[in-house]
Amino acid sequence: MRDSKQFRRILIPTIIVMAAVVFVIGFQYLDQGKKEPESNGLENDTVTIGVICPCTRELEAYKFLADLAEQDINKHLNEQEISQEFKFIVSDAQGDSMNAFDIAKQHYDSGNKLIVGLSWSSQMDTFFSFAKERGCLIISPGSTQPWPLRLAPSTYRLYPADHLYTVPLVEAVESVNVSKVIFLSLLHASFADIMREEFIAEYNGEIIDVQIDSQGTDSELEQATEVLKDEIQGAINEHGENHVAVYFIGISDHLEKILGSTTEDSIFSVPWFVWNGYNWHDDPGTRYTGFEEDASVLSRIKLIGVHPAIPDNPVFTRINGLYLERFGEPISMIHGNLYDGLWITALSVIQAGSIDGVDVGEKVPEIAKHYVGVSGNCSLNDWGDRWGVDWTLYGYKLEGNTTKVTQFGLYSYTTGKITWYDN
Repeated sequence: MRDSKQFRRILIPTIIVMAAVVFVIGFQYLDQGKKEPESNGLENDTVTIGVICPCTRELEAYKFLADLAEQDINKHLNEQEISQEFKFIVSDAQGDSMNAFDIAKQHYDSGNKLIVGLSWSSQMDTFFSFAKERGCLIISPGSTQPWPLRLAPSTYRLYPADHLYTVPLVEAVESVNVSKVIFLSLLHASFADIMREEFIAEYNGEIIDVQIDSQGTDSELEQATEVLKDEIQGAINEHGENHVAVYFIGISDHLEKILGSTTEDSIFSVPWFVWNGYNWHDDPGTRYTGFEEDASVLSRIKLIGVHPAIPDNPVFTRINGLYLERFGEPISMIHGNLYDGLWITALSVIQAGSIDGVDVGEKVPEIAKHYVGVSGNCSLNDWGDRWGVDWTLYGYKLEGNTTKVTQFGLYSYTTGKITWYDN
């Protein structure tokens, strides 16, 4: 499933702003030829789209954003003298994959083949085969698991898939002159294998593997930690500590046990990089639950990783302001993707002149290519995954006696380079 290195680094063509651009509440969408009401092919005055929230904790935010998108989209259609209106039905999967499947199938049985949601990879994976075989459309705001098959045109994901983190991470490693990487990953984890393959394809230096059995005993984890120490020390002896790094693909429990079980200087003398930084805006003790009392150990290894950067634009400013007023915190990219996904689906329905999942799915890539929303431009690659985003590099830094999440730099998709901040 690996994209070529050259393909990943292709620049998105500059979007030419034409006279046909329609300005919609601050975002720009290139109109591919608006169909008049009498010729748009849609028989339904009201188009229903299912919105599946992954868990009860997020239900209030999902309802808020779905209501907001429904109002904004219907206002836009009315201004464009398009007769259809959209209705978004929000359901709660309650953190259960089979609940998500049942809700999605209920939509299908009622004649609705358009789903926005299934943000957890496990929920999206459960319904994917059914959707593909029966012509449903899924737009997932948050599913990220590397997928061995092409998702498009039945499924699209607006959050960059896990393996797409590799390019900015490799650039980060190489930009600080690391010539040897200790690849610390989970045994028997298919996603870790995919991440490793992606890293090897991109990285020009030397890689040493150390694996952790995710189902192993504490004794086996201690043995893996000893192997890790030896490999780091050997690499330092050969290359110098300024040219060695650890790339960690695992879970917080393992990190807690590894770092908490040793005072070995070699473990803490090299920077660590990590692939999944989606919660780095949280308190370190929230992201890594073993470090509530003392997160300073994280600052010793930096634990640098990447998170998609949301560019500032009028749509983000407006929707984030409303979200901040309602919930007291900035909107996340996944919740921004929900709002954007509803817009992309609705615009694709109008463009297709159909509510059939296949017909609508074929229009999604072109609509997404010219759509700029809360999360920025939503271009999709041939697999159906979001790409072409910039990445913020986060890590941990000790300020006084407090360990804080810190932005260390920014990876530009356009240039393929990292700008490191002075901190």
